[in-house]
Amino acid sequence: MALQDLTPQLRTRLSRVERAVGWFVMLATVLLVFGFGYYVYQTAESKGWFKTKAKYFTFVESADGLNVDDPVTLMGFTAGRITDIKPMPPMNFHDNVYVEFELQEPNIGYMWTEGSWAKVAASGLLNKRTLEVTKGTGGHAIYINFPVREIALADAGNFSDPKWRLAEDVYQPGTTQMIARAFRPLTNLNALAAIGKTQVCILDLGTRKKAITAEWNEQENRYDIYAKTNQPYWLRAEESPALS
Repeated sequence: MALQDLTPQLRTRLSRVERAVGWFVMLATVLLVFGFGYYVYQTAESKGWFKTKAKYFTFVESADGLNVDDPVTLMGFTAGRITDIKPMPPMNFHDNVYVEFELQEPNIGYMWTEGSWAKVAASGLLNKRTLEVTKGTGGHAIYINFPVREIALADAGNFSDPKWRLAEDVYQPGTTQMIARAFRPLTNLNALAAIGKTQVCILDLGTRKKAITAEWNEQENRYDIYAKTNQPYWLRAEESPALS
């Protein structure tokens, strides 16, 4: 039966039903989208997708008992996860297996250049092992979130505000005698000039960013500006064999 054959009352009632069905479908779609979005958000929150992460690596004798996505612990708490495990090239006679892992905030702040190690220990049966990192005891924070920049030593006098601090350890050439230490005020400029330095790395202690801004360079004794392409920071490993 064609719609024009219906009485005006039936056509009006049918239009109301169609509108009701349309509103119901629209509401159901909105609820479905909202529910899916909430699920994605909760999943991202639980997996730490929104948290700042820092990368580290170590070398172990054997990959036995270690797997990608295994948790990394710190002081008994889950602090991150293993992201990569691969054998080293055949011609590398010093290191066997490369293990890369990441830690999430706020655990990054516990990692310092002194006292922070990677420990691989047996855990339970079936050759299972766990990766644990230790809390730092001194030195410098491995990753920081203060802006870092390199300036000419001649311009350092323009950064007299106490918020500007040195971002490197400076030693007397050829010795282990430290002339200036990272995070100290820029007050020892004459001594830096006396050893021939022309550039100096500084950081802004008065500005704290949410993301990582710099990574400690162990070879250069300074902070390097951080980018996602930076080499992860190396931690020495203490390793115990898996249980048979």
